[in-house]
Amino acid sequence: GGLIIPSKVSEKDFLKGGSGKIVKIGVLSFLDHEDTTPVIGDNVITNLHSGFLYQDDKGNHYRLIKDSDVLAVVGV
Repeated sequence: GGLIIPSKVSEKDFLKGGSGKIVKIGVLSFLDHEDTTPVIGDNVITNLHSGFLYQDDKGNHYRLIKDSDVLAVVGV
């Protein structure tokens, strides 16, 4: 499973990672976390330097990470 998290910070901070908002969740994500599953729109804290960077056709930057790289949900 995986998540897509957009970046709303500077490129330097974006490359570092660490937090973001969930905009998409893969169908196989969080299967082993039945009672505390994050949802789209949740703000999360992630492992630094986790995942990889992706830029869509419109120039939006995203970080694609594994569900296991989510350390905490900090609210909506």
